[in-house]
Amino acid sequence: MEDKKIATLAEVKDIFLKRQSEQELTGEQKLALEHCQKFSRLDAKKSRKLAKELLVLDFVNDSTAVKLVDIMPTLTTSGPCSPKSGLPWRRRTSKRYLA
Repeated sequence: MEDKKIATLAEVKDIFLKRQSEQELTGEQKLALEHCQKFSRLDAKKSRKLAKELLVLDFVNDSTAVKLVDIMPTLTTSGPCSPKSGLPWRRRTSKRYLA
């Protein structure tokens, strides 16, 4: 029986890129690769390291840590949700998260 491991989006992207160099991907695999390229924010090593660091917390299991890494937000510097947008609720919370 194969060992099964939960993979981050960045790790899945690396798997698909490796497989793509060996053979042609199916339509579903191409869509999955496109999704991984669009939404993975870190490389595979950094995403696995961050997931391991999250496992230190007692209430985070392996699948939760991987999902948190996958949906990790990015700090925007422009747009409707940026600290510079002028929205009062955003100004109040942005100082707390930027500090």
